[in-house]
Amino acid sequence: MRNLIFRDKYKVLFYAVLFGGLLARLLWVSLVETLPMSDFLLYHESALSLANGQGYRIYGYISAFEPVGYPAFLALLYYVFTPGIIVPKLANILLSCLTMIMTYVIAKRAFSEKVALIAMLIMALIPRNISFTSVLSTEITFTALFAALNLLVFLRPEGMRAAALRGVLTGVLALIKPYMLVYQFVMFAMDYIHTGKLIPSLKSFSLTTALMILLISPWTIRNYILFDAVIPVSTNGGINLFTNNNDYATGGWQDPFKIPGSPLLEYKHGNDEFWNEVAVDRLGKKLAFQWIINHPGDFIRVGFIKLYRTFIMCNDVEWAIYAIEGGGEFKHIKLLNDIAGTVHYILLTLIAFYFVFLLRHAVRNRKVDYIHLIILLNIAFYMAIVFVFEGQPRYSFPLVPLYSVMASWALVNGVSLRMNCGPGESGRKGMNPC
Repeated sequence: MRNLIFRDKYKVLFYAVLFGGLLARLLWVSLVETLPMSDFLLYHESALSLANGQGYRIYGYISAFEPVGYPAFLALLYYVFTPGIIVPKLANILLSCLTMIMTYVIAKRAFSEKVALIAMLIMALIPRNISFTSVLSTEITFTALFAALNLLVFLRPEGMRAAALRGVLTGVLALIKPYMLVYQFVMFAMDYIHTGKLIPSLKSFSLTTALMILLISPWTIRNYILFDAVIPVSTNGGINLFTNNNDYATGGWQDPFKIPGSPLLEYKHGNDEFWNEVAVDRLGKKLAFQWIINHPGDFIRVGFIKLYRTFIMCNDVEWAIYAIEGGGEFKHIKLLNDIAGTVHYILLTLIAFYFVFLLRHAVRNRKVDYIHLIILLNIAFYMAIVFVFEGQPRYSFPLVPLYSVMASWALVNGVSLRMNCGPGESGRKGMNPC
């Protein structure tokens, strides 16, 4: 394992970057005391309900609206340690540092230690990664698990044991983000394109899918017993679909009950903030699909707005400091936004160069290496999800480790081209940064 991470000459740099990332996160969490709000508050309160043995509740109701995965993780932390928000913040720091290490391992094995260190440095210092450690949201936890899945796919592309581990990880991820229920199709595409072998790819797909279904099945059975409906993970799909697939869609979040003439309003409770979640889920899906079929042009137009909001905009750091303990405002919000914006657009520029260099690499070598296939299919997957549902900058958070690898590879390529680089740092496949 030690050799998997670094050679001795890179040991000091590796630990320096890791320590810098850890220190930045510890300072942020200790100096910026944020409080959970919006969806983050629901995660916290439902986790407390689970930890106290009162079942999974939203607004006091037994529910399946928010996916249970992240609240269950919080509940475990609260049960084992203490029900204070500092506990998940510290867990965020640990998971964020683990993601940095996994990003390093992926980049090192795919390219070189130089690329790996730069990618890890980007992960360590990017503002959104630091600021979200103080937020009780799914982003840090999901990204760590998603990075682990991508690491497994890259290091162990074949074999039934690897497929089984993929199924378990995908099941856990699906309990956090329901769109992962279809991610095994992405992995099947990776397998088949990479190996060119249909039968082994189908076997791997079947085992992954079976274990994913097996893992989420207790929650699905629980939902069927309580709601007399087939709810694999959650009931928020319909409301999210309808929110951005209607005549008033903006590409971002809006209150679906306040949309003019909203058919969902009849299911809203009159005495609190909740609604008939099963009825709204069913009706929301029906109305959204009808609108998409009847308004294909508007669907495509709004879809591109969603992509812009998710992959180009960069105001997600504001979520991290929206609610500050004591009721005050974060004093340096403009500076934080300016720094985050500058870093984000530098990253986007490097990613643009990544695609230029990748095209050059593919033309010269008449193939695309496996790591690039993983990156491209993951980006395509997230673009498809966002195009159909909703656009928010934080929805691209799980791609940040891959962004870091892309940007680092592009940067090393750019420098190498200027220096008229030769054969590269190593004769191993995929190690030449040029």
